[in-house]
Amino acid sequence: MSATQRLNRSEDRVQLVGSNKGTARGSPLEIPRVTSRKVVGLDAALWLIALSASLAAPILPELAGVGTADILLGLLVLIFGIGAFLEHGGRYLTGAGIYTLTASFFIGTSLLYFHSTNPTPITSIDLYNAGIWSFWATAAIYLFWLRRSRYLRAPTAPRLSRSVTSFARNYALILLAVGLGMHYGRIRLGTIDTGATFDGAILLAASFVIGAKRRQPVWRVLISALALALYIVSQFHGGGRLVLADLGFGFLLLVQPRIRFRQVKLSVLVLTIPVLVIFALIGQSRPGAPTTEAASGLSSVVTPLQNYDEEVNLSLDHGGVRPLVADATFFVPRSVYPSKYLGFGRTLAQDLQPQIYSDSGGIQSLASLNSGEWFYIAGWAGILIMIPFTGFVFLLIDRLWFARLARLRSSSGLLVILALVVLAAGAPDLSWAGPDTWWGRATPRLLVLIPGAIWLVLPRRTPMRHRTELAPEEP
Repeated sequence: MSATQRLNRSEDRVQLVGSNKGTARGSPLEIPRVTSRKVVGLDAALWLIALSASLAAPILPELAGVGTADILLGLLVLIFGIGAFLEHGGRYLTGAGIYTLTASFFIGTSLLYFHSTNPTPITSIDLYNAGIWSFWATAAIYLFWLRRSRYLRAPTAPRLSRSVTSFARNYALILLAVGLGMHYGRIRLGTIDTGATFDGAILLAASFVIGAKRRQPVWRVLISALALALYIVSQFHGGGRLVLADLGFGFLLLVQPRIRFRQVKLSVLVLTIPVLVIFALIGQSRPGAPTTEAASGLSSVVTPLQNYDEEVNLSLDHGGVRPLVADATFFVPRSVYPSKYLGFGRTLAQDLQPQIYSDSGGIQSLASLNSGEWFYIAGWAGILIMIPFTGFVFLLIDRLWFARLARLRSSSGLLVILALVVLAAGAPDLSWAGPDTWWGRATPRLLVLIPGAIWLVLPRRTPMRHRTELAPEEP
């Protein structure tokens, strides 16, 4: 073996994330990683941004004024989110990267937006402080937890067998039929219709990509796009625009190992601005939009930070475990559990906008970032709990997803991966409004996968194969 070959083999050698102690070979959490100078440099830049913001942010308003501080902090937060998104997982999308990007996006965009609308100095400094607290929590989640799996290297997913892709398409069509039938038939069973249509659209669109050869025919790409458009046309009516981001991320997470295009992450970043403009136009034109929404179309994007600021100023930190109990019992009908707690979004609307909440018939809900729900649970102690909880959840989701992908050979494995993708793709919901919205939207998407799992484990009768056995010849 030549020296060049030995060097290449040493560079290609992979190391496991963290320590190998206590991890059996072949464990589903055993994930290979690859380091490079470029990644190490990006990691150092993220630490530098976090330290700079931590040291300079508290004194920046006095040195440069509140307006300039808003702009600088907003830009630092956005740069941090983009850097973490590009670093984590390399060229592969990950739940941790999506969460950090969207959490930073909601904080940074809010600071820049409210500065551009010329808020009063008092309002500006309050929002600035809320932005600092939110950024510190987001940076701590990534730097102390999520970055442990930043070197994930997903193996190329094998081309699935015809039986697996057939199951994916058939089950996707069943989900679409159930979801659309319930929607247009006005059959109300929670949000099962939305969850079934969501999973059906993603699974049908992905089935035409994951079962194809490495080179994707144009007709498969068109059918995938039509499957996603089917959800948009049937279920999207102007509200809940973040669900469209979930849909796009879910599809990309499921098919990215089969995509030859290596710049998926850069494409997501480039498309952010035009997508934000489209969302703003939809917000301006949708019926029943509030005055602030009709003015810019971006109210739902920038007000979570403002709501979080009001929540802290009013010391709304007495919720205890009630929001978490409400999340856990989200899909239990109130007729079965009459004393079920209100979700955090409705509780916050009741506290911050009681008149609007009353006029809406008790359905008004507000978002307050991920930090908002945890602050309501236990104040600043809740924020300290949020950091390891959020970090552990996405650390586990990403590791399981990458490990399962390497062993994807069966229909049951595909359903497990789809369930993990549903949780990872919902990261924008968690960063926007906390566990209440994240789990509330993920629950119906997960429940509709249970019938498919039951079908796969049921025993099947196989037809007897008649064969003729020749008797051995006599000697």
